Amino acid sequence: MEFNVIVENVRSLFGEYKIPVRPLTVLVGENSSGKTTFLSVLTTLLNNNKYPWKNSFNDPPFDLGLFDNIVSVEQNNNRIYKYFKIGFEKIIDDKKNKAKTIATYGGDYGRIELIQVEISSINGHLIIEKKGNAYKVNIYHRSLEHSEPFNVSFVQDYLIMLRLFT
Repeated sequence: MEFNVIVENVRSLFGEYKIPVRPLTVLVGENSSGKTTFLSVLTTLLNNNKYPWKNSFNDPPFDLGLFDNIVSVEQNNNRIYKYFKIGFEKIIDDKKNKAKTIATYGGDYGRIELIQVEISSINGHLIIEKKGNAYKVNIYHRSLEHSEPFNVSFVQDYLIMLRLFT
């Protein structure tokens, strides 16, 4: 299985990173360079029962802590990010159709809270955003923008994304 892990503003990983995962992937780095963080993120992404709705950052053997411990903090600029993102990208067919899922988490009194999920493919994207105590769903489809008939490939792409790691 080949895919890319997307990480943004998670602990020592400032900014956005797209990390390729291949059948043989080796992690090498200095202490505090992000190896354990990456493994925790990868474990969360591969947990079909939880990701993205519930996180498993603190499931054994990992203990990344509360939101304030996970979100990146730049010491020199005294910048504390208000969110972090994790997700994955998979090439579905003929290297043109990429499917991507990215979850954005914020913090509420230290708790890690899902604030947005974006699922996208060549046919469109779906955005689920937290608004107060409810979630708002937006669907954008390529064929709808061009006044073409709606096709089922859009829905199929998202079903494929949900089954990628099962």
